Amino acid sequence: MERKLTGVLLRNSYRVNGKIQHDTIANLSKCSDDEIAAIKFALKNKGQIDKHGPIGPIKTKQGLAIGAVWVFLEIAKRVRIIQNFGTNTKCSVSFMDN
Repeated sequence: MERKLTGVLLRNSYRVNGKIQHDTIANLSKCSDDEIAAIKFALKNKGQIDKHGPIGPIKTKQGLAIGAVWVFLEIAKRVRIIQNFGTNTKCSVSFMDN
């Protein structure tokens, strides 16, 4: 049984003092073959995607809700709870448990 491992990286290549350097923009190894093909297509056809017809339905999903946590943190800062309790993990956990 042959095992095949494939890594797919999106990189930017450039030269510095005659030597090739590159920065990794994204690791696409966990993407499906269809997703990788779509990314390749988009990069090859920059600025011309709309000329190829409708792309189809776009799926969206909500990420983590950070708004409530941010509001809580801002209130804690304004009423000086953060300064009184401290910022280390033990203080934060004991504050959240109360």
